[in-house]
Order: sequence, then structure tokens, then C-alpha cells
Amino acid sequence: SRLRAELRKCGDMGKSLARQAERQDRAFACIDVAETSMELDVRETVITTMLSKLELHDNGYLKQLTKTASRIKFYIRDEEHAVRDPLLRIVAAISTQAATGKKGERMLTSEQIATVARVIGLTPGEVCRNLAAMKGSNKIYSEEFGTALCLELYTRPADEELDDIFEMLADSMTQLESSQLNKIRIVHQLLATAITLKADDDTPASVKMNNCIRQAVEQYFNSETPVLLPEPACTETEASLAPIRQAFRRFLESRSLTERPLNGRAVARIAYGIGSPAFPPPDWWNSALWGKYKHVGFHALKRLAQSVILELHG
Repeated sequence: SRLRAELRKCGDMGKSLARQAERQDRAFACIDVAETSMELDVRETVITTMLSKLELHDNGYLKQLTKTASRIKFYIRDEEHAVRDPLLRIVAAISTQAATGKKGERMLTSEQIATVARVIGLTPGEVCRNLAAMKGSNKIYSEEFGTALCLELYTRPADEELDDIFEMLADSMTQLESSQLNKIRIVHQLLATAITLKADDDTPASVKMNNCIRQAVEQYFNSETPVLLPEPACTETEASLAPIRQAFRRFLESRSLTERPLNGRAVARIAYGIGSPAFPPPDWWNSALWGKYKHVGFHALKRLAQSVILELHG
């Protein structure tokens, strides 16, 4: 490749690194957390959980590595070093002009960091640490931005495996959400119980509350079987939901076709006053829907919103 050819121009060291990288043939990927969170509308913890599922899969599709910056802006201070050093030569060749337009200022993206790692036979983390060392020795000036999740890719799933993988990840995320909601219900039930405790002649109410909470926490962590609380029953009727249905319809009809489409979960979050990576609170604080229906069950709102979306868009 063009980059390997550049690598071989760096004398014996460059040629040795090129041969070693070709023998290893390691593949890497760097996922920009901010961009991916925005695109999928999920938080970093959800992305890392899905990656962990793929890492632990029987086929061992990938391995998670140390996080790096998602972008590195730099300019070269020592031009001679840039010609001699294999890593800096590759980085200079693959990077692009920074958006600032300043002469000599370059930008290295997460995708380019992964490519450099494969070409030179280092991990993405090692690439970034070496660049940081060059900054420390005044060979370059650099600034790091954002966060990237770095992976070493072992096996590419076959096309016929993809549906099963998607189903496995969807099931895992559903279980994760159910687990988190169950923890919230347990805490809510515990606090609701503790707050009703009254003082007596021997024990203040605060001591009773602390004892109640401590015992419940110990029981939770010492239990061999998980404590599962049922989802609260839906008390809303079609009649009580009718005004909300109309509000959802007006809200969705007012949106431009050029705006990002909303799903039922996103509409329910807005109605609850909950932000997400793709729909942050500052974008919705002035919306008539923001936080208006906190008194209604979230899942009822989600189902209602999804039904309205299907009526409008099929």
C-alpha cells in the first residue's frame, strides 16, 4: 500500500516495521464515542456493553483495547524527525489539513489512528502514546479531542451470522434495561418504606431509616437469587391517553422532514424530560412536550408514541 511504501522509506527501521506488520496482519478499529452515541442515540456504557458481548462470544470477534483520543490536531516542529521517524512519517501522510486552515496544522481522526496502527504494527494506544512522547520532546505540537473505543478485530462475522448477532445484542440490551429498571424499583420501594418509619421513645426516626436501608442493601447483595419486582401495572385507559395521543400527533406533525426522525422511546423521553445523546435537553427545553407527562408510565408513553408514529408514517 501507499502507506507501507512510505514506511519503507525510513531506512532499515521502517523496512523492519513494515515486514513485521505484514506478518502480524493485525486489524484495528477506533470508534468515536461522541459520533456513535449520537448516531445510535445510546450512551457510551451501552456501546461498551455490546462490545463486551461480542468480545465474550464463542467466536471471539474482537478484543477491547485501551481508549484513545478520537481526534488529534498537530503540527510538526522538527521536519527532519518527520522524515526519519516511521510513525510520524505515516501519520503525516495519512492525516488531513485541519479545519482551522492554519499552515501546517493537521488532523488525525479515529479511523486514521486505526489505519496507522495496522500499517506500523502497533496498537492504537501505542500510536497515541508515541505521539504524546514526541510532543514532550518538542518534535511536534498536538492537542487531543474526544474519546475513541479501540478494538482489535479477530474474526469478521459471516453474512448468515449477522441476524443472530443482532438478535443477541438486542436481547442483551433489553435484559440490561430490565435490570437497571428493576434496581430503580427496588431503591424506590426501599425509600418509600424507610420514609414512613416513625421515632419511638428509644430510637429516632433517622436511625430506623438507616437500619432499614442497611439491612435491605445487605439482603440485596447477599441474596443468591435476584430480587425481581414486577413492572408497575398500567393504570391509564384509552380515554385518559386520548389527550396525550393528540399532543404527540401535533408534536410529530410539526417536525420538518429534514429533522432527525423520532422513535417511540425518544418521544417518551422528551415527554418525561429526559435527554439522550441524539436529543439533548437544551434542544427541547422550550418544547411544549418537554417533561409534561411525567405522571404517566414511561412504557405506556413509549407504546402510545410508537403507535402515533406508525399512524403518521406507516
